[in-house]
Amino acid sequence: MSDQRYVGSRISLVSKSGIRYIGILNALDPQNATLSLKEVVSQGTEGRRGGNPADEIPPSDTVFKYIVFRGSDIKDLSVFDLPPQQKKNQQQASPSFGVENHKVRRIAFDIYRY
Repeated sequence: MSDQRYVGSRISLVSKSGIRYIGILNALDPQNATLSLKEVVSQGTEGRRGGNPADEIPPSDTVFKYIVFRGSDIKDLSVFDLPPQQKKNQQQASPSFGVENHKVRRIAFDIYRY
């Protein structure tokens, strides 16, 4: 399985604490069970903590250069865009990006679940 082909993809990641991060996939490290994003922006909890303003974390305008996530801290992961070359190859191979998106999610959960 070549999970590295997704490096450079724009990713949306929700941590187990309910915070959503958007960034570019920088690296997958199966041995250390980590995933790193670069150019990361926190979208906050977006109501995932029940909607009580005291419990919610607001979005941030800060762009973090690099964040490493442990697989055990990832609740959800989805891909917005593949890297330019992968996107071109994907469009030529199959117009069904949704199926590929599901595969990425599945791969990430299989690798980082534990």
